[in-house]
Amino acid sequence: MLSYPVLNAQEFAKRIISYDFATGVFDTLDAVEFNADKSYDSTINTWDEKREQLADLPTNIYNDSLPLVESTLYSQPQVAADRFDLDNYPVSTAVKLFNASNGGRGDLCSGVMISNRHVLSSAHCVLEAYTANVSIPEVVATIFYDVSVNIERTYSSKVTKMYFVEGWNISYGEDIAIFELEENIGNISGWMAIGYNEDDNFFIDRHLHKLSYPAYNTPFNDYPFNGDTLFYSHGNIDFVNDNFLGVVGHIKGVGGESGSAIFDHIEGQKCIAYGVLTWLGNYSHSRFNIERYYAFTDILKQDVSTATRDAYSDISMDLYPNPATHEIYLEFSEKLRRGAKVNIYNVQGHLLYQADLSTSEVRIDLQNMPKGTLFIHINDGRQIVLTRPFIKY
Repeated sequence: MLSYPVLNAQEFAKRIISYDFATGVFDTLDAVEFNADKSYDSTINTWDEKREQLADLPTNIYNDSLPLVESTLYSQPQVAADRFDLDNYPVSTAVKLFNASNGGRGDLCSGVMISNRHVLSSAHCVLEAYTANVSIPEVVATIFYDVSVNIERTYSSKVTKMYFVEGWNISYGEDIAIFELEENIGNISGWMAIGYNEDDNFFIDRHLHKLSYPAYNTPFNDYPFNGDTLFYSHGNIDFVNDNFLGVVGHIKGVGGESGSAIFDHIEGQKCIAYGVLTWLGNYSHSRFNIERYYAFTDILKQDVSTATRDAYSDISMDLYPNPATHEIYLEFSEKLRRGAKVNIYNVQGHLLYQADLSTSEVRIDLQNMPKGTLFIHINDGRQIVLTRPFIKY
């Protein structure tokens, strides 16, 4: 009897539609081929680059004092700044989306950074349900937005493009969108991974997290939400099907939370967004399945800063002292290639310092730099390969 090798099952994802906010032009992207045999995957994130400035997220719901939504193991939202430093990862990845039409700045939706210039949120934030009709012609994304934060410490970028599933159906878990930004503000905030897992049992009673900007109440909420504050919640999910992830009996979702990611916090490794908030009922999040995952990650692969940085995967950077007053030192585990540069930015994304890197040890004078959180970016001449925040006193 002849035997034949087993070939991987190749399939094509649904096509993605792009919308250009400046021109009003829609474009249909080529369908992406993917290997249907792979049951889970995720993109890269900036955990390693942010490891010196991490938020202490709770590891379970049982040891937390936050009040729970009735009949669930999921917490009610808490003001994030009461619990975390908003500069710390992954809290820093939270995005407030504004309706900037006609020069305004109205509450729109929530999201998270998933690359240096891409935001994950919901399609219905901008599109009329079940259609490709654009209802919000101009959108702005802002990081570090909170009533407790001086507006000068926030940083915003105009949204230039939107990507969504062709023929998207909000009832089938396709209420997912990626918003492409004019500015690379994710280099400042850091970003999460996106991922999928085809095993429903992986999610049952899994402890997940959320960052959002609730903007107005429903009859089921009495907290005076107004969109100017970042909130945090977490807990175990138990509503899991092919298209949605959520919490059975949870009906306290709030306007403005739409598009907020439900994400896994794998300590010491990464944060992975598995879906975005769509429905009030059962706190339902449109879920990344294998098809949607590969369709959307094909967009991220076009962004060189999110590509795997093989040439630098074995290079580490030490930065000290941190905090610093007069100077900092950078030490690399090996010499970087010719053309590498070090840049320092403030939280507004303004370049404060730039120099060539010709040795594996560098001293940087901080005397003329402002106090506060600053960001080191190491660039090899083509892309950012290492990032690290530090504090100047």
